[in-house]
Amino acid sequence: MPEQTIICPNCGKKIPVTETLSHQIKESLQKEFDESAKELEIALVKREKLLQAEASKIEQAKQAIETQVSERLKAETEKLKREAKKEARYGICQ
Repeated sequence: MPEQTIICPNCGKKIPVTETLSHQIKESLQKEFDESAKELEIALVKREKLLQAEASKIEQAKQAIETQVSERLKAETEKLKREAKKEARYGICQ
């Protein structure tokens, strides 16, 4: 069976139908792939922004905890100093 051809409307060259179909399929698949890749890229950018926001919240919480611990430590140290001075002033046994 001879290969079927079509004639290019621009140059008049004979083009095998299989080549035309494979080209159309390739273009269609490439378009689908490009669209899918773009959607994935957008999703990744959104996910990255979400992760950055979460990391920022965690860092803020960490700083708040460190501040609370520091304040409690300072308050406890002052309390122990006052108690030590009191004991030193009045003696341990009374």
